[in-house]
Amino acid sequence: LYAKKEEEELKKIVGVLSGEGTDDNFQDWKKQRDEERRHEEAEERARKKMIGLLSYEEAMLAKQKLTENNKVKVLKTKAEADKMLKEYLLSQLQQEEETREKVLSIQDGHQQTKEAQLKLQEIKRKMV
Repeated sequence: LYAKKEEEELKKIVGVLSGEGTDDNFQDWKKQRDEERRHEEAEERARKKMIGLLSYEEAMLAKQKLTENNKVKVLKTKAEADKMLKEYLLSQLQQEEETREKVLSIQDGHQQTKEAQLKLQEIKRKMV
């Protein structure tokens, strides 16, 4: 298509140079050609502008998606940390309860030992 236009323009130029056309025809043709070029350049600028806008939009969407993905990761990490903290606190509470029960058991054993020693002394006193 471009080669065909070039060929037509070349024929017109050759024709004008060989005296086939008038200067008015040449000026009209030149104006038409200049107008077509301006139109094509305007279309090219518009196309490049649209490509730039599209690239900008794509970059914004990618950034937004990355931000959303990071938010999801943060929420998952927080949930996991909360779960681990809860498990740790429950474990600590259970250990404290077991320790308290052991202490109470030992205290009860000491108390029973004291009572048994007192009974033994009482029995020895009564025997004497």
